[in-house]
Amino acid sequence: MLGSLALAGMLVAGSPKPALEVRVEASCHGEGLDADGQAAFEEHLAEELGWFAVDHGRSGGTTLTLRCELDSVRLRVEDPASEASASRRHVHDPASQNPLEALAWTAAALVRSVWLGPELAPAPETPTRRRARRVARRPPVPWHLGDGFVVRSFLGADTPALMLGEQVEVIHRPTRHFAWKAEGELTFFRVPVEEDGVSDRIRTFTVSVAPALLSYAQWRSQRPRGAGTVGVYGGAGLRVGGVRMRSAAFGDSGGYQPFLGPMATARVSVATGRFVGLAVNAEAGWLLLGPERPGRVPLSLRGPWVNGVVVLISSF
Repeated sequence: MLGSLALAGMLVAGSPKPALEVRVEASCHGEGLDADGQAAFEEHLAEELGWFAVDHGRSGGTTLTLRCELDSVRLRVEDPASEASASRRHVHDPASQNPLEALAWTAAALVRSVWLGPELAPAPETPTRRRARRVARRPPVPWHLGDGFVVRSFLGADTPALMLGEQVEVIHRPTRHFAWKAEGELTFFRVPVEEDGVSDRIRTFTVSVAPALLSYAQWRSQRPRGAGTVGVYGGAGLRVGGVRMRSAAFGDSGGYQPFLGPMATARVSVATGRFVGLAVNAEAGWLLLGPERPGRVPLSLRGPWVNGVVVLISSF
């Protein structure tokens, strides 16, 4: 898990951050946007955009100006690099539990529209435009790490009806609606077997990895910190690994025996907070390559299988 975190940190830390200057006019100081309120607003905005560098007073970057009116906030974004600008009026919702977070959602949508604006009209490509476009297309929290409990059942003849284990996973969402996933898994079970009047429990241990490509859709919750946000994923991949079987009565499989086969996967996730969530995965596959009664062990690992996984997610 620590290795996955370190790798993810190296992957996301390489690109320079586009600058965004937030200017709050004096009319907003009595509307919850004093120095502390502005800092909280900028934190929500950074989380919604993924990341950006707050540019306090420097020139040349994108500027976001907030001017408060009677029951609303007028937002204006100006980008000198592309000479693009846009404005929007945000009306306060009395029922909102976190008005600064709601204001940040509106501001983030406006900033994204300006950063993506150069795509609509041909213009010379610049490093600033490329960086801003990548940020605008990226989901706010593109990385998900998970640790889950897995229950698997093999459906072929002479195969384990039940295997229990642990599964760790990393999901990266480089763009909206597309993701890739890699997972590692350890499972173990003492499988009861009886043959020719001899019965024993075969200690069966598997280790495997499974890369997959996914498409997904996400429905953003309006609750504070995104709690209740739902994601639905679907895709296909490959599971490859090894299995070892040991039994006092039937002997040993002769070390780890390889197995391999395609799989389909589906996933539903629910955020319980900004960086934490739960997911349920369902997978089904078919082992095309696998051991059939290796040595004298009357157990195989081939054919169809299904499993379910309950996962605790950390997002960043």
